[in-house]
Amino acid sequence: MTSLQGLADQVQLQTSELSRLLAEANLPSPSFAPDAPPAPPHGKEFEKVQAARMSLIESANAIRDLALGPEDCITAFSDGIKHDLAALHVIVDFNIPQLVPLHGEVSYAEIASKVGIPEYRVHRILRHAMTSRIFREPRPGYVAHTGPSAAFLRNPVLRDWVSFNLDEVWKADTQLVETLRNYGDSEEPADSAIGRAFGFPKGHTYWDFVANDGEGENKGWRQRRFAEGMRFRAAGNPQTHHHLHAAFDWAGLGKAKVVDVGGSAGHVSIELAKAFPELEFVVQDFEGLKSFHDGVPDDLKPRITFEAQDILQPNKHQNGDVYLLRSILHDWSDKYAILILSNLVPVLKDGARVLIADFIGPETTQSGPMWLERLSTIRSMQMMTVVNAPERSENDWISVVKRADSRYSVKAVVTPLGTAMSVIEIVFNASG
Repeated sequence: MTSLQGLADQVQLQTSELSRLLAEANLPSPSFAPDAPPAPPHGKEFEKVQAARMSLIESANAIRDLALGPEDCITAFSDGIKHDLAALHVIVDFNIPQLVPLHGEVSYAEIASKVGIPEYRVHRILRHAMTSRIFREPRPGYVAHTGPSAAFLRNPVLRDWVSFNLDEVWKADTQLVETLRNYGDSEEPADSAIGRAFGFPKGHTYWDFVANDGEGENKGWRQRRFAEGMRFRAAGNPQTHHHLHAAFDWAGLGKAKVVDVGGSAGHVSIELAKAFPELEFVVQDFEGLKSFHDGVPDDLKPRITFEAQDILQPNKHQNGDVYLLRSILHDWSDKYAILILSNLVPVLKDGARVLIADFIGPETTQSGPMWLERLSTIRSMQMMTVVNAPERSENDWISVVKRADSRYSVKAVVTPLGTAMSVIEIVFNASG
């Protein structure tokens, strides 16, 4: 459908279908109210709801863009998005959502007095955010929550994820043009846009930067913020665990040890441990993240441990049954992805599994709804900007695995229905 009327008819049909499916599943209708559900439902039982939702988003975006017209489509980007981000940055940096009662209102003047910014500036910033439905003005001079602004109260680590993106990634985006001009073909992490934005020394990575920024007790604050942000991404999107459950036979391992390489705060291991009680997990990451063991549920602590491991150095944990690299290798150029896989080889026993849980880029553009494709390209841009890593097709992934060690054999590549992430199962054959 490319006509305005055709799209309008399509939106009407898709809205009716989504409403019907939500009612049948006894799920609430979408709402801008502060107590609206924070995220749509995920899981196999809601696949039809998700499909209907994606179709409606695709048509609604198309009808908006068609009504805007070509020039306004472009100026909506160039004129508005930078100020949308600036307003949101102020909101999260000054933690304004915490100053507004969930089911009440507060004056602009009171917010201004608490954040130390003149009232007229607070007014201008929040009024702009309200055009994106972040907060609302219930009456002149007062601010109240909407669903999007209340999400910061319902899930405090959302602030960490948004702050990471606006404080670090957005700053890097402003350096992308110059980075491409000067380092367009480099595979080195320091030659990324974020490396230029923050002045990474030669040979340093984003991970070095976040681990060492700050002084004294504040050292590593960016690393801790990133870990909390990743915890939000995992907790706020259950399909990040669903794809792992569905794509590999964890129960078939019986009693086994899983080494979660680069597992950050252990959020993935925690969810897998809940689902598969015979599995033991070792979460490897930076030294400073070992303290996250305190946040593991008490009943799981005997089965989840943390240890320091630099993934650019040979792995130290011998004889694991499965080495899981979830959303790790997409952070690295081919040169370093090959090194990371090679660093596992000295500790692998015959028949050990290496699982790469990551995103596989489409071989061609427009292989699905544009809305879903946009999620893929957003992720691709993020990786290029922050860690100087490429998007990889299935063939690209297999090539990286084969180049890492000839004893690696790709057994399966599985993309569970309704998820954006795939699982590449690799078997290590010690005899070659």
